[in-house]
Amino acid sequence: MTDMRIQHYNRLENGPMDEIDAAVWSGDIFFVRENIAAFRDMMARWERGLKEAEDVITKMEKENEKRMTKRIEQLKHQASLWCDMNIPEKFSEENGYGSTWEDKFAELIVKECAEYVDTLLGDVDNPHYPDGEMIKEHFGVKE
Repeated sequence: MTDMRIQHYNRLENGPMDEIDAAVWSGDIFFVRENIAAFRDMMARWERGLKEAEDVITKMEKENEKRMTKRIEQLKHQASLWCDMNIPEKFSEENGYGSTWEDKFAELIVKECAEYVDTLLGDVDNPHYPDGEMIKEHFGVKE
């Protein structure tokens, strides 16, 4: 049995081993069948836990995507309303606003991002942090 242990450790040493491997495989714990069975049960629990964590992440990603899609749709609608009120009657959503709608939509997105940054920063007055005004200035958006 001792020769088999030495071969096993040598094989582990020849492959990539990190601190976790070293902790798991050190000692004689895996030379008893009950310990191997208990370790398999533990790995199954970990696998179930990882699956649950992945499911939570997937759910959060889908919720974020829905929220973003909803907000983008709202901004599109705002751009259309603005165009309806500010573009001559010969232009409409049906026959196209031209680049005016796209420009307004982009402006609304930039303003939304600028407001979000200002909300995150709060009253931080640090020239090293970009604020909403800097973002709007970068994109040429005027208030």
